[in-house]
Amino acid sequence: MQTKSIDHSYHDQKLINFLNYYLANGPLNLLTGNNKKTAEYIRETFNPDEEVYRYHQELGGVFTSNEQLAGIPGMNQDRLNALDCFVSRLDLVKLEELAPKTSWNNQVEAYVNGPESLAMILSEIKGAQSYIHLSVMQFFNDQSGNLIAEALLDAINRGVRVRIMVNYENTHLYGLKTGTGRKFIVIDGNTSILGSLNIGDMHLYQTPPVPSELVKVFGNPSQ
Repeated sequence: MQTKSIDHSYHDQKLINFLNYYLANGPLNLLTGNNKKTAEYIRETFNPDEEVYRYHQELGGVFTSNEQLAGIPGMNQDRLNALDCFVSRLDLVKLEELAPKTSWNNQVEAYVNGPESLAMILSEIKGAQSYIHLSVMQFFNDQSGNLIAEALLDAINRGVRVRIMVNYENTHLYGLKTGTGRKFIVIDGNTSILGSLNIGDMHLYQTPPVPSELVKVFGNPSQ
């Protein structure tokens, strides 16, 4: 008689993925499809309160182990088993794609100088091989903006897929998709550039500021 062993690592990981997804306010309907009963059962079994969210955030916003799941306030083994049963009915392939994840052996470098930031961005764009995702609120048509635009065009000519999202009302380059105030550049899934810099001379200091005289105005213009 042949017995089949249970893959506990996969069994545990799908529950970790689900709880990370659920506590990140991921919509259940994307995973349940038309099966509304499964969604209802999940909500009845696990209805997280403020204490649960606080615990999740104290761990960095992502569960990585079964021990962490066991420490969820109000959680017990019976509830974990019931959740695991319901999670098994979900679209696990989609869950694997949508669930927040962590990675190891990363490196973080801080850039606090405008010209250094510009040089770093240009260098990363020039090294892109597969894709570039860029989201920024303001993309100015000035020296810094044009340098980055030219680097992006060169990347496209190399076969790199470039996607740009900007805020339409606050940008000076036309024909680009409307975005939000989020600012990031993701390159080839390996490099992420995050921060509050917009793309333009006033943020990257490519063009030195021009001093202006102080003028004192008397009369109606001051009213």
